[in-house]
Amino acid sequence: MRRLLVRRFESSFGAFAKTVANAIQYYRHVKQIAITKGIVFQSRKFLDRFTTLCENDATPAEFDNFFEEIARTEQTRTSRDKDEIYDVANKCFDKKKFFADLDKDIGTFENILKEIDYLNLLKEDPKALQLINIVRSVLNCKHKDLDNVTGRKVIIFSEYRDTIDHVKRYFDKSDYAERVLAPESASDEVLDNFDASREKQKNNFDVLLV
Repeated sequence: MRRLLVRRFESSFGAFAKTVANAIQYYRHVKQIAITKGIVFQSRKFLDRFTTLCENDATPAEFDNFFEEIARTEQTRTSRDKDEIYDVANKCFDKKKFFADLDKDIGTFENILKEIDYLNLLKEDPKALQLINIVRSVLNCKHKDLDNVTGRKVIIFSEYRDTIDHVKRYFDKSDYAERVLAPESASDEVLDNFDASREKQKNNFDVLLV
């Protein structure tokens, strides 16, 4: 989880906020199951699936389906391998510390979301705004590290689709809104505008977000 949060934070505040919100929901499910069923998962199955959903930019509907599946599984399950779970009632299990730590983690995540909201980082993301400024300087031939060559194009890569969506919202408010392409997949439009080996190149877009 720590590694995932760091990667999402480095990617964008938009991606990071989504992961924190989903983590809160996941932790609350863990707590609810511990209280109602008296068990805590030892298996990493659910956590690994949660991590995969985050890394694959799952939609809110996909996360909802995941949380509903957890609830259904626990409601209908009649038996399980003892190696899969911790028994909350077991005297070797420190139930008081577990719930205290869980509540502390949930509280930390909630405070992070409040701080993001207080600093208005989703609407005034300093990293996204700086990215816009850098792209503008490149396209206007004013970047200090580049030669003043006209006709440059910019390709911005991200590991996460929701970071692309987050950055795209900032470009939509910029003076380059109509010159930015953020396709769902490779297409002739991408190749026509950004493939230097294309015989007949088009110049409909200057920035590619992928």
